[in-house]
Amino acid sequence: MDSDLIQKKLNLDFSDGLNPNSRVWVYHADRVFTSEETLEINKDISDFCTHWVSHNRQLKARGKVLFDRILLLMVDESMAGASGCSIDSSVAFVKNVGQKYRTNLFDRMLITYIENDNVNTTSLHDLKSNIGENVAQVVVFDNLIKTKQDLMEQSLVPIKGSWVERFI
Repeated sequence: MDSDLIQKKLNLDFSDGLNPNSRVWVYHADRVFTSEETLEINKDISDFCTHWVSHNRQLKARGKVLFDRILLLMVDESMAGASGCSIDSSVAFVKNVGQKYRTNLFDRMLITYIENDNVNTTSLHDLKSNIGENVAQVVVFDNLIKTKQDLMEQSLVPIKGSWVERFI
């Protein structure tokens, strides 16, 4: 998948102005959000990021729901770093989103993949049966990314050669 198409699919405009080394947290939902839910959650994320602090210092933070199923938070630590307490507050925020929308955002075995321009989410254990023999045409969202730069350059990768390949 070429980088222009990746940028279009990810639509990372919300992160403009954040340092490429900004820290990223990825949470996969166990279901697809409706368009209305995505709008509401994006507003909740924006409100949270506006008030997110570390040791009484405002964090330069952004977030968004990607593909109607991935909640992403990002902090530019060049101004103020995310501390234990601020990370705890983000986890509490994500838990509240999960409760409000009746979804599990903490299942680390979920993987989102793109096959024939269709975005799907499945358990890592069920990935092989879901994609069948189409491995060469499948791109996965790498939920192990750590920075904005990784998000921009390495978040959508072919299964072949990725850490996910060992599960198929």
